[in-house]
Amino acid sequence: MQTFPRTFTSASTAVLLSLNVTFAQSVWTDWTSATAPGPGQESAAGALGGVNVSFTGDLEPAAIIDASYSFWVSGAATYTSPLVTAPPPTGDVLRVWGGPSTGEQVIRFSTPVRDPILAILSLGAGSAPARYVFDRPFVIESVGPGYFGNGPLVALAGNVLEGREGNGLVRFPGEHSELRFTIPVAEYWSGFTVGLAGTVGARRCGSASPNSTGLVGAMAAGGSVVVADNELRLSAIRLPLYTYGYFLCSRTPALVPGAGGSQGTLCLGGEVGRFNAQIVNSGPFGTFGITLDLASLPSPTGAVAAAAGESWHFQCWYRDAVAGAATSNFTDSVAIDFL
Repeated sequence: MQTFPRTFTSASTAVLLSLNVTFAQSVWTDWTSATAPGPGQESAAGALGGVNVSFTGDLEPAAIIDASYSFWVSGAATYTSPLVTAPPPTGDVLRVWGGPSTGEQVIRFSTPVRDPILAILSLGAGSAPARYVFDRPFVIESVGPGYFGNGPLVALAGNVLEGREGNGLVRFPGEHSELRFTIPVAEYWSGFTVGLAGTVGARRCGSASPNSTGLVGAMAAGGSVVVADNELRLSAIRLPLYTYGYFLCSRTPALVPGAGGSQGTLCLGGEVGRFNAQIVNSGPFGTFGITLDLASLPSPTGAVAAAAGESWHFQCWYRDAVAGAATSNFTDSVAIDFL
């Protein structure tokens, strides 16, 4: 990891406001209706945090809505991640059969949503893999045990998700009005539901510089902004795989291009604290996170406590490479107004 001065000052204090994030906790679709009269005529509808969601495709053997039990309870931790604060809370699941005759599965949102997530249940079997072929890129957010087993989910070329009794979360970076996929290989059924990550704060500093993956690293914060709760988590997403990095914090925003020889822009000014006692690795999904101790935030002069009424800015600095040469990059930043 490159180093940079312990204190930054900058003549530029302009801050670009990007997106005000509104969901403090993860939200999942409440599926309220479904019909399965025959092949090519199946549909479902529900609500997702004030956004209407519809599905058309192959429901076989139909959807489960408002069940007294939940397939998501078994292996619930599989359906959480640094961005997803809680698994699906209900028994709702859309079950799809697949096969060459089942056509396209389409999920539509009444207004565009950012980074929608599919919770996947039992895709494929141990000896018989199944695939969802999406019409756009995705990121596997988590994989683990589920109601029926503990097989892998793997991303293949061509936006293909393959499972062998796979369970987990799949995220679609960016804003989307719909998601489309096909299921070329039939199995008895696999299931899914649709959600949005739970985040707090406001993303600032504009879009970060692209990294070696072609994506831009991004910050997210989840949990509580109440200082007394001491339950705030930071996450960095869309990073190179298996890279190291750490988080930064400051009360002062800024714009410092190329700080420390980086390819990106430091969004913090004034006294910049470094969480270098919590260096983390992005692993196979290109994401990592930490939980903060709000009574002990780093600064160049020692630990300080956050206080209600203060605004703090957080950012991630991570290793990268350009044309084989070692360098580093920054995510955007997130601003937290503490209560």
